[in-house]
Amino acid sequence: MTSQEKIWKIFRGLNEFTVEEVQVLTGANANTVICFIHLLSKAGYLRKVGKRKSIKGWPQKVWKLIKNTGPKCPVQKRCLYDPNIESLMEVKDNETLNGDSLPGDTEKKAVFHVKPGSFLDRVEKATTPACGHPSLKRRGAKGG
Repeated sequence: MTSQEKIWKIFRGLNEFTVEEVQVLTGANANTVICFIHLLSKAGYLRKVGKRKSIKGWPQKVWKLIKNTGPKCPVQKRCLYDPNIESLMEVKDNETLNGDSLPGDTEKKAVFHVKPGSFLDRVEKATTPACGHPSLKRRGAKGG
């Protein structure tokens, strides 16, 4: 199980969470947790809901999963692919990490669905994901 899969499981299991709590529960690096939170918040999966003191007494942002699409962890390709709903989700650049929207922000929505056997499906299977990690290939993809 990858770090992101562990983090996704924690997001789904907890009502609200901080980076520190997720890091302790998953054993993941803080930067990995922060980057994944940032990605999912930009894609409309997470929202900042407040602040609370960390174990060390410092204030930390509290996050909440607002789009729980299922047990499979969304993965980043050129967009964010959610295998639970088989959709590519647009990642907005005009949203800040703390969850505040910038002017011109619009509601997040699915860009399009990837139909099995379609041209896009074949292209996705033939190309390497943005981070190059082999665990990000779609389940059931044939070949390399």
